[in-house]
Amino acid sequence: MKSLLRSKASWVLTVIISAAYAKVSFQDTGRTVKLRRDGTYNITVPAGHYVEMTITFRLDFGFVNCLFGEYFEIQDGLNQSANLLGILCETYAKGYVFRSSGQNMWLKFHGEVEWAEEYFHINYTAKPMNVTVTPVLAQVETKQSVLYNQTSFLWCLAEGAPAPDIVWRKNGLVVQNSTSVRYSMEIVKRSNDNYSCEVMKNDEETTKEEFVLSIERCRDPCLCDHLEGTHSMISVSCGGKQLKSVPGPLPSGTVALDLSENQLKDLPPGIFSNSTELLGL
Repeated sequence: MKSLLRSKASWVLTVIISAAYAKVSFQDTGRTVKLRRDGTYNITVPAGHYVEMTITFRLDFGFVNCLFGEYFEIQDGLNQSANLLGILCETYAKGYVFRSSGQNMWLKFHGEVEWAEEYFHINYTAKPMNVTVTPVLAQVETKQSVLYNQTSFLWCLAEGAPAPDIVWRKNGLVVQNSTSVRYSMEIVKRSNDNYSCEVMKNDEETTKEEFVLSIERCRDPCLCDHLEGTHSMISVSCGGKQLKSVPGPLPSGTVALDLSENQLKDLPPGIFSNSTELLGL
């Protein structure tokens, strides 16, 4: 599948920066700015403002770039250690809006920047802190897969302006309170723990989502890992294990499976009938 993706001509990633709001002026107004060679770009707007950034792009491959480690990472601050506002790697055309909690936003494209042939358009404006948007939880997937005895993530996509704080709870107790849309966790034993996320809509009202976890085990001798993306996607690598049959069942969140360099003669009918998320083999 990767060879199909790479059959496209070399990419050229271009960031179009359009920054103008009210009486605020910017040095980059009307200029086209390329991402740095390492794929990063830092946005800083005047004090008392937050960043509102829109990413639009067009990809015609029909695949999910997360499978190949190609994605945009957006942070609420000056660098990669800041709170995570989102990860973007879908392949259909749409505009995605990200807002910071203050005057800085940092983004990075993970992948081979010089191979980009399609144009990513990134437009941002500076908006005064008193120009607000009521926080909401947007398209939160409440059923998420986590890997047993491995670091996993829960995702809670929140929209609002400035970027709202997301309160993560475990059994009702606060375990994280920040603008990060991701919560890192590791399940080392079976339990009935309850996880949820919420944002304050106003001084008195909150909106909340509770998660239903599917705790998955990785079958020996395969290796499992989470792919980057704003929902549960699992990659299973069984390549070069001298397998004569497909180990199963696969984790329910499996989107990519590597069975190369094995001794499989054929695949029994229906072997992947329960792997509804599987995109690559």
